[in-house]
Formats: sequence, C-alpha cells, structure tokens
Amino acid sequence: MLSVRNLSASFHTRAGIVRAVRNVSFDVAPGETLGIVGESGSGKSVTCYSMMGLIPMPPGRIESGSAMLDGTDLLRCPEKELRAIRGKRISMIFQDPMTSLNPYLTIGEQVAEPLVIHEGAGKKEARVRALEQLALAGIPDAEQRMDAYPHQFSGGMRQRVMIAMALITRPEILIADEPTTALDVTVQKQVLDLIRKLQQDMGTSV
Repeated sequence: MLSVRNLSASFHTRAGIVRAVRNVSFDVAPGETLGIVGESGSGKSVTCYSMMGLIPMPPGRIESGSAMLDGTDLLRCPEKELRAIRGKRISMIFQDPMTSLNPYLTIGEQVAEPLVIHEGAGKKEARVRALEQLALAGIPDAEQRMDAYPHQFSGGMRQRVMIAMALITRPEILIADEPTTALDVTVQKQVLDLIRKLQQDMGTSV
C-alpha cells in the first residue's frame, strides 16, 4: 500500500541545520497497523508530515528518499495531485484536536468539508453523511451536536470528531499522530478501540 525508503528531512535555521529525520524506511500493507515508536522529538511527526507535504518549506527540506503510494511518489508529486490524495486516500488525525479544529466553524461543517472538497457532495448530502460518521465515532446526540462549536466539546469528544473527519472519505491509509495524547486512560482506550473497529469495518491501513 505504502512504501517509504530512506526518507530524510531537515530544517535549515539561523542556528544551523537540524536533521529531524534520517534514512527512515518502512512498508504498510493493506489493512495493517504499523507503529512508529520513539522518544519526544525523535522525528515521528515530521516523518508523517513529510509524506503528507505538510512541513513548511522553507525552513523544512526533504533531503532524500521516496514515499510510494501505488506508483506515485508523495515526496515529488505536484501540489495539486497531493491535495487530491491528502484527505481522500490518506487522512490524518493530528495530536491536538483543539488546535486542529477551526473554532469559527461548527462541528458539522468541519466533518462534512472533506466530502464537499474531494467528492463534490452537495451540502445536504454532506451533512447527512457527516451525521452518520459522527454517530459511528461515538458522539452522543450527534444530530444536536452538529451545530455546536469545538469549545463546547471535551477533549475526548474533540478527538472523536477528528477521527470522524479523517475517516469520512473512507481513506486507504489513516495516519494517527499520537491520537490519545492528553486524554485520560479510559478515553484513550475508547479512542483506540474505535480506530480498531473502524479499521476492521473499512479495511483501512493505520
């Protein structure tokens, strides 16, 4: 499904070059879960952001390597093509749902947005599917909460919203960047069980 070879990324700063990722290689098979383990600051997130084209350039720079998705090198494909892949074929759950969600848009608008952008869905259809996805993600009273804003949700509920948003286009690959950070142990288990269940139902690689 995804084959990464010798990925190296660095940041060129006034204080010098920070080599964040050096020669990382891994493969992800369809339906498989792959864990990338390392201490804080070891480059786990930068590895994921590099594949998704999300590190700022400059100061970031992809020094070498490839990330092949069905014959397409994500590190070298044009931005327009990458935007079509990102959020459709590959989705991401970010570490901090409070800073990843837009405080000015309702939950329903944000979950529906990928359908409008990637599938050309009408607003009514997108809203219906967003409601279904929020319910699948374990949001209680999903219909009433569609018009709420992120600050009205707890940390665990915001993380479930991020999962719903990431999975609504039924991506082939889900990148989960520490999806349980800052959640209490009980909610952590609920979130991980939810990802596993959705993975089994949809055959997504994680």
